[in-house]
This record gives sequence, C-alpha cells and structure tokens, in this order.
Amino acid sequence: MSSRQSLLNIFNTRLGRVPMRAESELFAADLARTSHELLEPALRELAAKAATSPLGRDLRDQTLAVFHRKLAEQSRLFPLFFIFETAFRAFVAARMETIYRRDDWWRPIEAEIAANRNPTALSTLYGVRVPRDMVRTVEHILREAASTRRHTFSTGYQVIAAGTMAHVGKLIEQHWAEMVSVFNSAHRVRPQGRMTSSEFRQHFTLVRHARNDLYHHRAVPRQTRVVEVIDELISMLDLDLGKIYAELTSVSLNPLPFSGN
Repeated sequence: MSSRQSLLNIFNTRLGRVPMRAESELFAADLARTSHELLEPALRELAAKAATSPLGRDLRDQTLAVFHRKLAEQSRLFPLFFIFETAFRAFVAARMETIYRRDDWWRPIEAEIAANRNPTALSTLYGVRVPRDMVRTVEHILREAASTRRHTFSTGYQVIAAGTMAHVGKLIEQHWAEMVSVFNSAHRVRPQGRMTSSEFRQHFTLVRHARNDLYHHRAVPRQTRVVEVIDELISMLDLDLGKIYAELTSVSLNPLPFSGN
C-alpha cells in the first residue's frame, strides 16, 4: 500500500493536470480520514483514464466519486458475509450438539482447563469418541474467552459464537464425516464430484480471508469468485443465497437520521 505522500503525488501529478492548491490541500485532508486501500485503486483508475482523455475540472470530486463507487462495491458484500458467517456458526453449533448428544458438550474440556490438566488427554466427551485436534480447537476458544474475561458459556451456540471463523472451519473439518453427511445432496452430483474436506478448506479459507479483508477495511480482490464460493457453500446448508440477498436488498427502510438532513 502506498504511503500518504505517494497517494498525494499521484493526485498532484498523474491526473492530467496540476490541481489548484486549494484542491490539493483538500485532498491531502481527505487522506487523513479515508481508506487508503480504496483511494489508491480509485486514483490509479483515474490516472489510467487521464492517460487517454482529459478529466476536466474538480479532480478531487472525481476521485471521491470513484472512491465512493468502490466503497459501494465493497458494501454489497457485507450481507453475504453476514449470512455466511451466521449460517455456518449455527450449523456447527447444532451439529456438535447432535454428535455429542448434549448441548453442553464442551464442559469436560472446560473442567480440565479449570483443573490445570491437559484437555487433550480426553478421548471421549460423554462417551462419544472425540478427535484430539477438536479438543485443541475448543480449548483455544475457551482459553481465549477466559483471557478476555467474557461471561461463562451456557450453550454450545455461545461457544461457537466466541470462536473465530478459523475455529468454525476447523471444527467442520475435524468432524467431516458427520458434517458432510447432512449437507445438501446437490453437492454430491456436481460435475467435479462430491466436495472433499480439502476442497471445503480451500473454499472456506477463501471466504474467510475475504471476510477479514472487508471487516478490516481492505479491498476484497476477486469479488466475483468470492461470491461464487459463498453461494456454493451456503447452498450446502439448503439456503438460497440469491433469494435471501434479493429479499434483503428489496426491503424499504426508513432513511437514517443524519444531522445534515
């Protein structure tokens, strides 16, 4: 990512004309309050355009217009990531309860941590065989929650909600046979064959990284591919992403109460 001065240099020298001093100063102020991750591609897009045709007046306004378009393109992804994340967290919480036959399936791991014993010595949870790497994953969630002094958990959903999406993906892989058995059967008849654990990991990681980019105000590359993968993974949970998204975007909402209105 270019520095603030580098972005200002692009604005001052590569948009087809030298901006007025006041215009340059206003843009310099913009750089102290907007995302450089989106401003840089906006500037480079305008610079490419300026190389073939004049941009005319109001370089700052034109730059911000492209910046706002790119922001709008990014914002479209927020509902998709929300749908994806909440669906898979709820799915994993429900499956863990089914696999271990109790909603408080994590309690033995929590008890070992409280007693200063190694939870990975556990071979079963309430009589059900448990993968050692799954115990490590849940141990990490519980220890991280304890380190931040969050409230104690009363449901499995709360445990899964406290973990990261990386934890969610690991728990699916660590119980792959039990998870894949209840996925929508459509994934079994794809042209490329039934989804494997390795392919799921690649897909889930792609979406997780894109989600992290967006949530940390970075530009999301390969948006079309990201949406395709979200759509495929969500369909495995018997959800129609396109239908849900259409319903969300068609809702008529009251305007937000900005002070300038």
